[in-house]
Amino acid sequence: MLGTTLLLYRDAMKEAGRGFGRSAMVWPLPLLILVALKLVWFPLSLLGAVNLGILGGLIHFVLETLLYGAYLFLVGEALSSRRRLGLADIRDSLGRNMRELIGLLFVFWILQIALVVAENNGQISAQVRLATLLGVAILFNPGPEIVHQERSVGSMDILVRAFRWMSSNAPEWLPNLVITAGLVYALDGSRDSWFLLLVCGLVLHPWMLFRGALYRSLGEGSRRTREWRSRF
Repeated sequence: MLGTTLLLYRDAMKEAGRGFGRSAMVWPLPLLILVALKLVWFPLSLLGAVNLGILGGLIHFVLETLLYGAYLFLVGEALSSRRRLGLADIRDSLGRNMRELIGLLFVFWILQIALVVAENNGQISAQVRLATLLGVAILFNPGPEIVHQERSVGSMDILVRAFRWMSSNAPEWLPNLVITAGLVYALDGSRDSWFLLLVCGLVLHPWMLFRGALYRSLGEGSRRTREWRSRF
């Protein structure tokens, strides 16, 4: 299985490279989104000083889903289209995938609140809360790929599909999962480092293209079929 997985990753890297060539204009977009969200949070946080913190958080949440939804749409276009993406595509992407992301993130938000309440009430420990969040992040990890490749699906359907997909493809997805975890950890540390934010922002687009290409390859056949094809 190791040889088959290496071939999968090689082919996914090639497809990601082709997708990057078609979406070079989109490359800086994740960085711009990260910087925009970081800058806009300061004035929104001031709403907390006048007891409007919930409103500020809501505005930031809507802005996140708007920008991330648009970006995921562009990733899907870069992998499925055979043309170069331009400014018109970036403009037309606004508003795409918002419904799916709002529903999906709302589910995770409710889960986080429930875990925090349970921890504060002494029903679970902090370790259990963190382990639960980590497990959820692993089990539903291909959620972004389902959003941009299997469009117009409900949030609960995304979770079901992600869980089933991970159940079938976890060994092949694991190396990508480890590297993704490293990027998430680096992004978390970028709160206090503009340089780290710059590096992560420029790496994110090629990595998202690779994840999308790998997701598509793994969905094209069973493990036995891929092993049979690798012999030729």
